[in-house]
Amino acid sequence: MFPGGSHGCAGWAFYDNPPFPGTANLRNWCYVSLDQPLGVWAMETMHALTGFGDLYQTSDGRPGKFDNMDCACGTHPSSFTKLKLGWLEQNQVRTAAAQSPLRVDLHAVALLQPSPPGRAAAVRIPANSGGRYFLAEARLGVDPYERATPGISDGIPSDGVVVYEVNETEWAPLHLRAVLNPGQTYENQADGFRITTDAAIPGGFTVTVTSTEHPDCPATREAIAEAEAEIASLQADLSTAAPGEKAGIVAAIRRWQATLRKERDRARVNGCRP
Repeated sequence: MFPGGSHGCAGWAFYDNPPFPGTANLRNWCYVSLDQPLGVWAMETMHALTGFGDLYQTSDGRPGKFDNMDCACGTHPSSFTKLKLGWLEQNQVRTAAAQSPLRVDLHAVALLQPSPPGRAAAVRIPANSGGRYFLAEARLGVDPYERATPGISDGIPSDGVVVYEVNETEWAPLHLRAVLNPGQTYENQADGFRITTDAAIPGGFTVTVTSTEHPDCPATREAIAEAEAEIASLQADLSTAAPGEKAGIVAAIRRWQATLRKERDRARVNGCRP
C-alpha cells in the first residue's frame, strides 16, 4: 500500500510504465492509496487474492453498481462473481428446463447464504448458442453495502430482479440486460425465454421463467440413449466373455460411461427435458 497515487494491480501483466520506481518487474500485487474508499480496497484485494479480473472491460451492458468488480463502489459482487469465487455453491442455482415454467423464490444475494430451504440464489437460463447463458438474481438494499451509506458504499441503483447475459468465451463476460420490478417481464426471443417478476417477498422476489428447448437437446437425448444401450449390451457380453476378452470389454464400457456422463452434463446445462 502506498500513501500517494491512486490504485491499480499488476496481477496478470508487467507494467510498461510502473507507477512507482522499482515495481516494473513485480507481479501479483496491488497498490491502493490510503484515501481511497472501501469499494476500491475491496476490488484491489480481490484482484490480489483471487486473480479475478475487472468487469468494466465491456462496452455492452456493464453490470455497474450491481458488482463491486465493475464499480469499486462498495456493493456486493453479483451471483456470477460469487459463484466463480466459490462464495455461492452451484446447488444454490436453479436451471430453467425447457418448455416447463419454473417458479422460483429468489433470495437476495446480499443476505446470508446458502439460501433458506425452498429458495435459490439465482436462476440459470441456457442460451441457444455455445458459451452463453443468462443469470437472474434478487437485489435488495438490505445492508450498508447494498444501500447508499456515506463512507461505505454508493449502494445498488435499485431493488429488483437483475438479469445478466454471461458469455464465458470473452472477458468481461457479464452483461446487464434488465432490472425487473414486480409485474415486469424481460423477453428474449432470440434465445427463446422470458422471465417475469411475479411478486416481492421478504428477502427477495418470486420469478417465473418460461423457455423453449435448446436446439442441441434432441441430439443430446439421442447420444444419451445410444450410450445407455451400448453400456447395457457390453455388460451383457461381459457376463459370457472369455477371460482374454474381458479387459477390452471393460475398457469399452468405461469409454461409454465417460460419454454418458458428458452428455448428461450437457443436458443439465442446457435444461433439456428427459
